[in-house]
Amino acid sequence: MLEAWNAALNSHDVDALGPLYAARVDFYGTSLTRAQVVARKRKALAASPKFEQHLSEITIEASPDGSMVARFVKTSGPAARTADVRATLS
Repeated sequence: MLEAWNAALNSHDVDALGPLYAARVDFYGTSLTRAQVVARKRKALAASPKFEQHLSEITIEASPDGSMVARFVKTSGPAARTADVRATLS
């Protein structure tokens, strides 16, 4: 799932993102619906056609409820202006 999410963002395939998100998403500290997240991703990718991201320091572990949690460093942005962000997908 992490690889599919990363590939969809790097190929700017917003339609592929929808099925990868839960019905509600904690999106940078705000609870949004899947449709809202996809709309924001669509807008952001349209505004930044050279956007790309690379993942490193990936760890995947089970949470107490049995679901899986991926933690990683995301280096993203237009090629000349990338930034590193610690991120979690669960």
